[in-house]
Amino acid sequence: MTAIRQTWQVNLRYLRVLRRQPAYLGITLTQPIIWLLLFGALFKAVTRIPGFQGGSYVDFLTPGVVVMLAVSSAGWTGMSFIEDINAGVMDRLLVSPVWRGALNLGSVAYAMVTIVIQTALIVLLALALGADYANGVGGVLVLILVAALLGAAFASLSNGIGMLARQRETLIGAAISTVDRRVPVIVGSSHSGTQAAHDLARMAQGLGADAVMIAPGKEAVPNEDRVVEYYQRIAEGLSIPIVVQDHPASTEVHMPVPLILKLVSTITTIGCVKEEAVPTALKIRQLRDGLGAAALPILTGLGALYAPFDLQAGSNGFNTGFAFPEALQAMVDAAADEDWPRVYRIYRRFSALIVFEQQPGVAVRKELLRRRGLLTSARARHPGATISPTVSRQLDTVLEATLPRVDVTHRLSVEHISEPV
Repeated sequence: MTAIRQTWQVNLRYLRVLRRQPAYLGITLTQPIIWLLLFGALFKAVTRIPGFQGGSYVDFLTPGVVVMLAVSSAGWTGMSFIEDINAGVMDRLLVSPVWRGALNLGSVAYAMVTIVIQTALIVLLALALGADYANGVGGVLVLILVAALLGAAFASLSNGIGMLARQRETLIGAAISTVDRRVPVIVGSSHSGTQAAHDLARMAQGLGADAVMIAPGKEAVPNEDRVVEYYQRIAEGLSIPIVVQDHPASTEVHMPVPLILKLVSTITTIGCVKEEAVPTALKIRQLRDGLGAAALPILTGLGALYAPFDLQAGSNGFNTGFAFPEALQAMVDAAADEDWPRVYRIYRRFSALIVFEQQPGVAVRKELLRRRGLLTSARARHPGATISPTVSRQLDTVLEATLPRVDVTHRLSVEHISEPV
């Protein structure tokens, strides 16, 4: 009985919000009403097609509208969880002696109540438009029950996704704690929405990140002034550096060199540029020329595909996911000593592995990290593909050719990194 009572209390909390903001019901009903009025009139002639069952298209359309309403309305339930977490409400609930399941079930019960109300209104509207419910009140009640149960399923799924989305904060905190200031931690905080990117950056700062990496959001009409404003707004309230990520392959935003230089000169919070716009070496050289004496770090990514060329052009190092960072560090050290023959020897030794790891997806990289003892499983989250047996055998061949008889679970020694002169 305690669990039921607590579930009811959580449900009441949401119902009080609905009572204070009844416009929510009207807003969620707007699209279903348009569907009924528009498509009911637009396709009414469909009933004259031979074989069509029923005399009114509204009869045929209403159940589909009800299902769509239930799915779309319940799909937003998880947002309440996220808002409660962000506002600190969830923290206060978790320290109370409440049954944890009540937090989910109370939210699901609220979703079911709203869907019952919305479905009843749609049924009444359809009736006014001429719908004929052949099974009478019993059939309508079954329709409402099905909609409520469907909504409950999607509300539970939405709550689960809402909780998973918050794993970001947990993972960042765990990574920062594990690293324990041994190396700088840069947290990716890009988002298509300016406020969302700002909030993600502030969250990373609060968790102890050393910097945040931000890529510009795509706009329908490219506007360089908007890009500058985007970074300015994100920088407000930040005390840690921003790394500007220039990666048009993923963002579909092309930032010319003058725009990047303007960002650097205008926003003092920007402390680094990650250059991934190919040809990267050319753009890095242009940035170096434009920066003049300014000692702004420029990092390169793309899995170190263009490592020696980027280093010769003026890159300070790498910010990428290659599974053998010892090789990348060795190239950076050799470049700092202007020992370019050694840079190219290291690159020549690891180039096949670098290219092989850069296949689409994360399957190969996760498998390499597993073989190095850093992951217990190489399984990728759906819909990502886990490495196949064929690709795994190919990886065996590449590893053996690159590092013959080397135990990759240990840090690579100097003799393992570069080829003999």
